[in-house]
Amino acid sequence: MSGSTGPSAADWQPARVRFMASGRAEQTPVALEVAGRWLQVTLLAEELVTGPGPEPTPTRRYRLEAGDGRVFLLRPHGDGGWRWRLLRPAGRV
Repeated sequence: MSGSTGPSAADWQPARVRFMASGRAEQTPVALEVAGRWLQVTLLAEELVTGPGPEPTPTRRYRLEAGDGRVFLLRPHGDGGWRWRLLRPAGRV
């Protein structure tokens, strides 16, 4: 057993995100900037997660798929921005 407990902070990259604009849809990501290029993404899943602590605050996370098959996990960051992590590379199913 490797002793790894999951992704490290280094796995999360700063993100710029574009959202759909209208009502509830404002919260739906439609594009993600990766390596200086904007990728159109499709929302696969949205979830609320809570962290440890006496009064954990729920945080919204998104699973997004790019046209090349890559799947990203997107979450808000404490600085008011966003962070992404690659869940599946391009071309893998």
